[in-house]
Amino acid sequence: MIRRKTELNKTSLRPKEKHASLQNSHKKAASRIMRLFVHRKDVYAVQVKYGERFAYVPKYQTLTEADVLSHLEGKATLGVYALDLDNTVRWICFDIDSQHVKEPEETRDRIFRSCVEQFGRDAVRIEESGTPHNYHIWVFFGKPIQAQYARALGRKILEGIKNVELFPKQDTLHGKGLGNLVKLPLGYHNKSRSWSKISLEGVKPCKIDVSKIEIETANPKPFTRKETATLDGYKGEDPNCIEKIKKGAKKGERNNVGIIYASYLINFRHFEPAHAFYLFRLWNTKNKPKLDDEELRAVFEQAIQGGYVFGCEHEYLKDYCDKEGCIFA
Repeated sequence: MIRRKTELNKTSLRPKEKHASLQNSHKKAASRIMRLFVHRKDVYAVQVKYGERFAYVPKYQTLTEADVLSHLEGKATLGVYALDLDNTVRWICFDIDSQHVKEPEETRDRIFRSCVEQFGRDAVRIEESGTPHNYHIWVFFGKPIQAQYARALGRKILEGIKNVELFPKQDTLHGKGLGNLVKLPLGYHNKSRSWSKISLEGVKPCKIDVSKIEIETANPKPFTRKETATLDGYKGEDPNCIEKIKKGAKKGERNNVGIIYASYLINFRHFEPAHAFYLFRLWNTKNKPKLDDEELRAVFEQAIQGGYVFGCEHEYLKDYCDKEGCIFA
């Protein structure tokens, strides 16, 4: 085990009580790391040495708090993959490498200020990654969001800034790919022989409203829609009935309500199909019980092919309509 060069690691010179305090501190840090950084848990990466070089290899087993403790104690150096199997992430990370960025501290401060302005100070942390003048800036999300939205947020922060890497690097996983990894914080950097430094006290992940994120989709769209959908869609606030529908539907109502909500997203608001289907899946998580994937997709396809726009007097909406204060009343 590699000892940290700090007061805390001189455990041989301390009483048992202080040694126990150190162990307790490590356990708290491991718990925070599991909660904040670890999204995909069925595989992680372990750094190994090949000759004079170091590389990460995937380990296909569940990452545990005990594994993270080994990382904190310098027994292993671990990395985690940003994307889970459903292409969601819990964070974005900006990697500032002094070999590629001329003014790393100035760049760090600029990105940090932008992130704080966008996401709030409690959701943002700076990590000294272990190599002098190299930094990671982390932004934590309260709930997982699709990687394409996370990357859109990150790209906006990086407008006008060059040579800073953004993680995740992919919108989606392909085949058996794992995507790129990032080294877990507070570990030992084998090449520089230094420890990562970051404060995780008081972190409060931020809430993200993905409906307000503009994305550019270069990948083929999973759905098609009619030519009429190329017209500008509705840009205002959701009406009362839709706000109620977004809270979920009961068994026996899900298909009828689903066709209304999908049609609203696709044919009235004219959201891109990939974005609309993501919101439609979020709606399904609040249904009791949820529609299965095949049925959910069938309802969504029906909304696209039918090109429906439901009026306020439609029978499906009668239980959700509240004309008082309605923006369309």
